[in-house]
Amino acid sequence: MKNIKKIVAGLLNKASDATTNYELALERKQEELVQLQLQGEQIKLKDYHKLALLQQVSEQTYEEQKQVVASMTDKIQSIQLEMKQIELYKTEDVEAVIAEIQANKAEINKAQQVEIQAITEGIAEAKRDYLQKLSELGKQYDSAIHEEGLLQSFLVDLGKQPNVYLPYKMEILGVGATVSVHEVENNL
Repeated sequence: MKNIKKIVAGLLNKASDATTNYELALERKQEELVQLQLQGEQIKLKDYHKLALLQQVSEQTYEEQKQVVASMTDKIQSIQLEMKQIELYKTEDVEAVIAEIQANKAEINKAQQVEIQAITEGIAEAKRDYLQKLSELGKQYDSAIHEEGLLQSFLVDLGKQPNVYLPYKMEILGVGATVSVHEVENNL
């Protein structure tokens, strides 16, 4: 079981590491996009175009700005394509790990069942031990009230009391001996 647990833990770590690395790569690409500031260059291009039409700047200046915007647009498209590739690679890597885990699912389930069976047996043993201890404590209680029972029987025999009343064990000890579902849930 330890071996399959190590394998699964290793695979999950691999998936987590891959996801983290791809997310970092995506963040770097997003930062590149932010740094390009295309919108400002597009506004500048529009202004240059107006000025070129009014012949206040040369056509060459306008064309240079047009090249800057085209280059930036190409760079943005390239980065966006890389980001899509990163997402695709991340998905492929994670799916490969999931497939590997699924391939080992039968072995994982078998190993889990072995552990669960051992736990179930441990619970049964704890229950037996608990009931044994309750039995011992019940006998101690009987011993503790034995003289009181003898006294009350003697008083009944003498006519000093109508009957013997000794509290039932469950009245005295039962509340402390009972384990609620809530207590079990909190301790499992």
